Amino acid sequence: MVEPSGHFAISTFLISLAVGSLISWGLSEIFGNQIAGNAYMKYANVIGNKARTKGKPFSRYSTIDDNGVKQYRFFDSKGNAWYDKDFRHSGNMKFPHYHGWVSGMKLGGHWTVLDLLKFFLWRGIM
Repeated sequence: MVEPSGHFAISTFLISLAVGSLISWGLSEIFGNQIAGNAYMKYANVIGNKARTKGKPFSRYSTIDDNGVKQYRFFDSKGNAWYDKDFRHSGNMKFPHYHGWVSGMKLGGHWTVLDLLKFFLWRGIM
């Protein structure tokens, strides 16, 4: 039963839509596809250096060297570093893996897709 104002039904629909989008994105990451919604993102390349911590809102920067793409850095709706997807670097860990950013600071650890999804939920998606 829906309340007369319909607010509950609308809220439930929006929550379902957001959860469905997260699941769809998570599955695309797990199976090696690009992040859902890349079509509207702007791209720039950084040759030889780490991508900066500020960029255009909803953009992705690629760090590239002689062997190809090392890292993608994604920026949120305000242009702040949001998360990294690392493809390779020194150390013995599984690739690709992820790192989250909050207030210009990189969070520790090497994350799986599930860790990244938890981070999105904790941070409020964007």
